[in-house]
Amino acid sequence: MIGGGAYFDSWKFYEYRVLVPGLTYILIGYAFSKNERTSFSNFLYGFGILGFLGSALSLGGWEPNQNVFWELIYSGLIFETLFLCVHIKSKSFLTWGTLFLMAYILKITSEYFSSGLGWPLALAIAALAGGATIWKGALRVGFWGALAMAATALIGKIFGTIV
Repeated sequence: MIGGGAYFDSWKFYEYRVLVPGLTYILIGYAFSKNERTSFSNFLYGFGILGFLGSALSLGGWEPNQNVFWELIYSGLIFETLFLCVHIKSKSFLTWGTLFLMAYILKITSEYFSSGLGWPLALAIAALAGGATIWKGALRVGFWGALAMAATALIGKIFGTIV
């Protein structure tokens, strides 16, 4: 590299160095999909979307050092990726878009819902968004919770101790 400035010591510089080639691979893959090199375009799509979404997630940062711009734009990038997978008929976009959506949901829930009620609340919201009813979930939790307590009591009775 040229120069030894303080900017080159920051991780942000390298995150942008992965973001730009990722976008370039996506665009080259799209150009190749319009001619006889369609098999090579899927390879470029895969590496391009991996680099682009991975560096965009990393640019958003984590709780003490968040970048508001990348935090706000990342969900739009994910949904645009999932929209493009239908438009350009790419399994790479669908696969990586879904994986990075799950990673983003885990990141958000670990940052903002890590308190005592946060995880159950986040799971209840996700269940409602997925179309599950409250009563089925409550019945399922009640049944498996009662079964776990009964198994614990049975094990305690077998070994003669309170578990």
